Amino acid sequence: RHCSDSTLLVYLISITMAKKQPEAAAAVDPTGWMVDNDVANFLLLHQKEVLYMCMLGYTFLHGSKVFKAVPKTASVSYKLISMILACT
Repeated sequence: RHCSDSTLLVYLISITMAKKQPEAAAAVDPTGWMVDNDVANFLLLHQKEVLYMCMLGYTFLHGSKVFKAVPKTASVSYKLISMILACT
């Protein structure tokens, strides 16, 4: 009987010592909100529609600068080529 009591005692001690330690909380990235929002998706151009919209806006911006700088007597083809070169 003495042997079984010591076995029980060892078993109880091992259970108490083997308690699971609380797991450390996963590291939280405080800057995660910068990527997980709609503004970031727009600025990073994840969607093709947004990419083409920005390209079109960029073309109109530089096209207006080109057409203001080109002489009024210049041909349409010269203006078009100037705008294409300014946008690429």
